[in-house]
Amino acid sequence: MRASKTSGKQSGFTLIEVMVALMILSIVVTALSLAVSQSTNNIGRLKQHQFAAWVAHNQISLYMLDAQPESSGSSQFAGGKYLWKITSSNTDTAKFYRLRVTVAAAAEPDYLLADLSAFKGEQ
Repeated sequence: MRASKTSGKQSGFTLIEVMVALMILSIVVTALSLAVSQSTNNIGRLKQHQFAAWVAHNQISLYMLDAQPESSGSSQFAGGKYLWKITSSNTDTAKFYRLRVTVAAAAEPDYLLADLSAFKGEQ
């Protein structure tokens, strides 16, 4: 039998290699954490825009059915308070006008969350 020779060389990672790997891992984890945080913030904002769009659709439908005599007001929807305003303007077609409803959150009345247009003809 032959005796195996052992060399003085050890296998494994050096301290520098381990530190570089940990640094890369920490950068990746930090980037993922920031991405998840931004995604969470965007989801909340998108929900608010969607709810405002539903408020706009509701108000324009009520107005077109003559069930909404007012042209501005506020609505409670999905736990939030929204301010809405309906304006009408003439079009190039006689007896046909444009309705525009804008919706903003009560907390930020200058920032429009939804802007919807519809057209209605006079009978």
